Amino acid sequence: NVSGGARAGGLVGNYSGTGAISTASSTADPVTGSAHTSGTWTGGLIGYHAGGSVTGASASAAVTSSNTTGSATAGGLFGRLGGALTNGSATGSVTVNSVSSTSAGGLVGTADGTGSIQSSSATGTVSNTASTTTAYSGGLVGYITAGSVIGGTASGNVEGGLYPGGLVGYFSNYSGAVIQNGIAQGSVSGRGDAGGIVGFVQGSGSMTASSSAGNVSSSATTTYSVGGAVGYLALTGGMSAITSGALTVSGGTQTGGVVGYYNTSAALANVTGAAT
Repeated sequence: NVSGGARAGGLVGNYSGTGAISTASSTADPVTGSAHTSGTWTGGLIGYHAGGSVTGASASAAVTSSNTTGSATAGGLFGRLGGALTNGSATGSVTVNSVSSTSAGGLVGTADGTGSIQSSSATGTVSNTASTTTAYSGGLVGYITAGSVIGGTASGNVEGGLYPGGLVGYFSNYSGAVIQNGIAQGSVSGRGDAGGIVGFVQGSGSMTASSSAGNVSSSATTTYSVGGAVGYLALTGGMSAITSGALTVSGGTQTGGVVGYYNTSAALANVTGAAT
């Protein structure tokens, strides 16, 4: 049981260096971070990770991050990831709540440093109960601007947030980063742009060879986009070899069995939906 303040982790609360991490694990359960400051970062392994590569890290815990005055970020493995991650895994529920911005991910809450996330997985429900306009929720990663997501798997349901996605909630990168070989198996529900794989994705890369299985819904009725695979997509590289297994896709004003809003001139190829 680990219960802390602004930066809490099952192994390390605040990893302020940039040295590499390899073969690290934690079974401390639960891990809870609660603060009344500008930000709270909570992770099953590390709460706040400043930088450096990570290989072979795992955690098993119910992770909760809350803040009554500032932002809250939580991830099954890392609250904030500042470097590249390979072969990471997390098991357990992830929950965030705050009056300010929030980010919740089954593996990583926020990845905004450098490097990609590769060959990693998360199992467990992700819940974001915040009602703010900057609320991100992903089965694997809540919010990412750092790099690509390649070979990621998420098997838990994603509930709440303005940008919920079965794999990634919000993805933004104009350095050619991609989403590739991703698998999202849970259902997705939220208040805004919602997608079985990604809620909102924009950048200069592409999305390829990925699939989702769960139903997708949004409580939004006057705006936002909802899709069986992607809610809103604005990737200059477009998307290909995408499969949505969602039988039901509902909500938003731009709604599709695979993509709600395809906002790019790039080709759409080998895309399959299952909505009935």
